Parts: sequence; C-alpha cells; structure tokens
Amino acid sequence: MEDGGTTASLAPLCPPYSPPPLSSFPKDIPVPVKRREPKFVPYEPYKAAVTPIVPPSTVKKGHRTKLAALEIPFPLLRDNSAGKRGSQPSPVISVVREVPEGTAAEGSAPEGETAARLASLEKQLEVLTEQKRDVEDQLRVQLQVNTELKKLLVASLGEDMQARVQFLSEDKAKLAEDISFYSAKLQEGMEEVDRLSIQSDVWRSKFLASSLMIDELAGWKARLMHQCEDFQESLQWIASEHQHLETNVVATYRLLSKLHEVLATTDPMKSGDGPAFKPSAEAPPHDLLQLSASTQQLARAACQAVHGSTNLRLLPAPSVVPTPAERFAQKAEGTFETLKRSFSPVSTSNTSLSPGVTSEKCHHVNGKTTHECATTLACCRHCSGHLEEV
Repeated sequence: MEDGGTTASLAPLCPPYSPPPLSSFPKDIPVPVKRREPKFVPYEPYKAAVTPIVPPSTVKKGHRTKLAALEIPFPLLRDNSAGKRGSQPSPVISVVREVPEGTAAEGSAPEGETAARLASLEKQLEVLTEQKRDVEDQLRVQLQVNTELKKLLVASLGEDMQARVQFLSEDKAKLAEDISFYSAKLQEGMEEVDRLSIQSDVWRSKFLASSLMIDELAGWKARLMHQCEDFQESLQWIASEHQHLETNVVATYRLLSKLHEVLATTDPMKSGDGPAFKPSAEAPPHDLLQLSASTQQLARAACQAVHGSTNLRLLPAPSVVPTPAERFAQKAEGTFETLKRSFSPVSTSNTSLSPGVTSEKCHHVNGKTTHECATTLACCRHCSGHLEEV
C-alpha cells in the first residue's frame, strides 16, 4: 500500500512470546524461573558512570518524520476456509505511527507477501514446538539418568562409609584391647616400683641403723683399745716388777742356803735339831712361788739354829702397800669395770654365752709367759655344746 510516495512496512503478525503456564510442564521437569538482570552500580566516578547507558538515538535531528497508516488484518490466525470465501473481506485494523520521511509504510506491502510470511512463521513455530518437545524428552531422560546415578552414588558412598565405619570400629576395639593390656602392664610396673621403694626404704633404714651401730661400735672399739693398751702397759710394768722380785727372791734364797751351810758346819748339833733341809747345787727348777716357800723354810731353819728353839716370837707383820704397777693395774681394772657397766647390751649378751667358755689365766715363770686357759669365744645365746679352739 502506497500513500504519498511512502511504503509502510508490514507489521509482524506473530504476537510476542509469552511463557506457557506452569500447569503445562510435567511435575518431574524443573520449571524455569525468570531471573532479574544484575544491576550495574558504579562505586566511583569513572567514564562509564558519567556517560549515559542508553545509546544515543540513531535518528538524526535534521531528518523529518511523518505519520503513516498501517493496516493489520484481524484475526491474525485465519483458517484455510477464509480463502474460499472471497466475497467476505477480512477485518482490518488501521494503525497510525510516526516514520521517517523517505521510507515506505509497512502496511503498503501486498497481501500475498503477508500470507507467505505468515506461513513461514507458522512453519518456524511448528519446528520450534517440535524442538521444544524433543528438548523436554531429552531433559526428562537426563533427569532419570541423573536420578539413577544419584542413587548409585549414594549406594556406593553408603557402602564405602559402612566399610569405613566397620574398619574404624575394629581399630577402636583393638586400641581398647591395647590400652587395657598396657594399663595392666603399667599397673604391674607401679606395683613393682612401690615394692622396690618399700624395700629401698627398709634397706635404707637398715643401713642407717647399721651406720649408727658401726659408729657406736667404733666408739666402743676405741675405748676398749685404750683399755687394752692400759692393761698391756700394766702387764709390762708388773712383769718388770716381777722380774725384780724374782731376782731378789733368788738372791735371798742363795744367801739363806749359804747361811744354812755355815751354821751346819760350825754347830752341827744345833742345826740338827730342826727339820732337815739340805739344798743341793743341782736342784730342779722352781717357779717363784716354790722358790719363796723354800726361802721361808731356809730362814726358819736358820732362826732355829741360832736360837735353838722352835717357838719363835716374830715381829708384827709390816704393812704391805701395792707397787706402782699394781696401783696402775687396779686403776685400769676400775676403769674397765666402769666401761663394762656402760656396755649394758654387751654385758647382757655376754651372760648368754655358752658355759664351755673359760677365762684366761697367765703365769710368768723366769720372765716367760705361760698360758693355761681356753681362748674366750664370742657366741650367741643359741649356741650350745662343747667348744674347742683349733
């Protein structure tokens, strides 16, 4: 259709696409949801923020526009029977719009071109509908496949997790057994440590007691050694005095023997009245006691030879005092008695010795010491029987 040298373009006969209702989709197909386009929010003033987002109009201001009429047939979708009824024209809607000058109006296109375009659009619609159906079928199949895969994945993961849980349970049970075993071992070790600590305390107490006893015995030993030294010194001193006494007694015995011989030669009648005592030059050896007794007999015989009577009136006996060695020995003996009283446990233990133990007695003859004793043996109260020294 031409109007004033302009041709109006044919308006699209297909209405704009509108989404189908939600009830038309199957229940297992996800419904597409229209998303809002993201908005551009500038945070700082740069070139894109100061320039307009909407592109400028391509229509130049210098061009002029005009109003053109556009005729649109109504209804758009006509059945095929409409072509057979050529006597009844189809209703037409006339629309006026502003178009630039020099362009033809869309409504000026011939009717045959409009029908051909409408037929092509219908074919495209059928093709798109078929494609949509195919896509829906593919989507349904894909959803089923995804569901099956999800079930298989969940089943495999469940089996894996079950095996993992079983392994962890067995490992936990084994660890519990190990913990109980090592706990028992640790308890035994603790008991052994306690027992050893008790034994160590006992032995420590014994050691301390032994140390105290050793210190006490060391003190007793020192005192006894000092006492033994005193006794040894007194014995040496007494032995020296005994040697002097022996020398004097022997000299007296020799003098009295000579005096007895002289009296016997000068007055044999007087010497014969008394007891006969004839010392010989080769007399057997005597100890000091026997020698002193012989000296007493010689002196008595000499007195009888001089006085001629057996009844002799002797002078009173002189008071005899102990010698220095005897005094020192008596002092050492007193100290030893005091020391024995201080050793009460030792003295008590000495009373429980076996009766076979005897004391030692020593005799000095001619400067030689003779022992007529058994050595004192230290025995406990449980010992009994005869003891012999080897």
